[in-house]
Amino acid sequence: MQVYYSNNRERNSELCREWREKNSERACFFSAKHRTAKLNQTVPLNNAQQVEIEYMYLYNKIMPGNWDVDHIIPLQGESVRGLHVPWNLQVISAADNRRKKNKVLL
Repeated sequence: MQVYYSNNRERNSELCREWREKNSERACFFSAKHRTAKLNQTVPLNNAQQVEIEYMYLYNKIMPGNWDVDHIIPLQGESVRGLHVPWNLQVISAADNRRKKNKVLL
């Protein structure tokens, strides 16, 4: 299945865009749910910690290849819920992040 998605990236992007257009309310709901979970699970951080998070996302953006910033303990996990803090973030390949889903892999 991973091979299919990587070989059909443009088609999948098009299908996702069409789904979001047809189901804009649901897409907004899911996006708002994720943003709220992130906000509710962020503790007060000092400037150095905020910069560390920003650099993780910047590093993810400039790295060649397909990478994601992942929450080690998911924000919306089934059994536990993590925080949006630097020590709960890691940069991993997009494929590994999709495989992981909302699970804790230690």
